[in-house]
Amino acid sequence: MDITKQQEIKKWFDENKVKYINFKKFEDDIRKEPYVTLFNKTLHSCMFNDCCYPPIRSHVFQEKGVMKSVSKNSRVYKPFYDDDSHSLILKDVTIGGNSARFWGFCDKHDKIFEEFESRKLLINEKDFTLQIYRCICRELSQIKDVIKANNILYYKIDKQIKKDVSNACLQHISEIAQDNDAILYLDNLVQTAVENCLVPVKQMNVKFERQRDKIYRMYCLMMKRITAKKYSFKDLYKDFYIKHISISNNTLPICVSCFVASINKKSKKLSYNLVLVISFPNGDNQEIIFFSLKSDANYALSFFNKKDMTDNDYIQLLEKITLTNANFWFLNPSYYDSLSDIQRAELNTKISQGVFEHNMNTIGDVFNFEI
Repeated sequence: MDITKQQEIKKWFDENKVKYINFKKFEDDIRKEPYVTLFNKTLHSCMFNDCCYPPIRSHVFQEKGVMKSVSKNSRVYKPFYDDDSHSLILKDVTIGGNSARFWGFCDKHDKIFEEFESRKLLINEKDFTLQIYRCICRELSQIKDVIKANNILYYKIDKQIKKDVSNACLQHISEIAQDNDAILYLDNLVQTAVENCLVPVKQMNVKFERQRDKIYRMYCLMMKRITAKKYSFKDLYKDFYIKHISISNNTLPICVSCFVASINKKSKKLSYNLVLVISFPNGDNQEIIFFSLKSDANYALSFFNKKDMTDNDYIQLLEKITLTNANFWFLNPSYYDSLSDIQRAELNTKISQGVFEHNMNTIGDVFNFEI
């Protein structure tokens, strides 16, 4: 290939690469992954102690207890990614549908939750342990699927960009189609540019992989405790930090399960502090649970910035965490219907802003739950 042809290809590529190789074109696909239900049963097996049997759709929260208490006519609001507005919106779903379930446990092991499922209440330490365990399993299943989806998306974007750029260049400089050296030169230009473009996807997956590893560690330690011959809730304190707030004689129109993450700046390798936050109505009370590995206890404690926090302080904290970190939460339609049009618009705006910016300091009070 002569130098003139190489210069012509380079000139065309420099003028057009932004048009074809632009991460922002694919940013929506990346951002919506945690809200897209691509859970494929064939990719999963029962999560109880590495059981190899296929899973059923397991509830995260009790359908006839928690989910019923935050529902109206068996329907709840849940955040979904909207392709038209490129933002999160609340959609109403049924409490018995797949939006409230995950590929969790086989028929046999799903029955370990049967006792508190049937009585519709969590009344003892074993119940709460199993609820925490079930939430961890759901989060582990979710993050594994997001990593798989991002890998597939990376390959898809990589392949599509290369195809589009090559076809466009060949149309503009048709004679290079018969020049193997020219095609190889163009491919090298495209390969380098695409790799640079997709750095954010790789970085995101590294983040998710680090978080997955820590969630898996929590899962393994929970399995060790749950399957022990002599089980005691107190044993959890050997491995975990647990803060359980039970707000008596008051419930909120919401249930939520999510991890809050931050980079561990003290670690030499990239790692994350993780805290599982769970909240749900339980009879006449609202339960709020903060749960982490002992190694992340200081991060968990950083949420409680007042010496003597009131129930309303905990509720405001829960609101901020839900809006900035959670993709799995349900809101009672009765509460949503009670809002004015302006309040609903503000809520929907804050939902998208919060979950993509992850800044609890700027989100403000939106739900305004009070007791």
